[in-house]
Amino acid sequence: MDTFQPGTRVIYFQDGKPLHGTVRAVEIVDNQEFITIRPDNGTPEIHVSSTHVVKEA
Repeated sequence: MDTFQPGTRVIYFQDGKPLHGTVRAVEIVDNQEFITIRPDNGTPEIHVSSTHVVKEA
């Protein structure tokens, strides 16, 4: 599993649109990685499965 670290820049998808943000926290639940992201657009932090997120190049 390619884990994310706090501070990692990521791209995630919401309503089919790619959005950018920064990883704030990482949590492993039942062997699945969930991350909390602070979006760049100023919306509230979100908590999603890491399978829906990619690292920025």
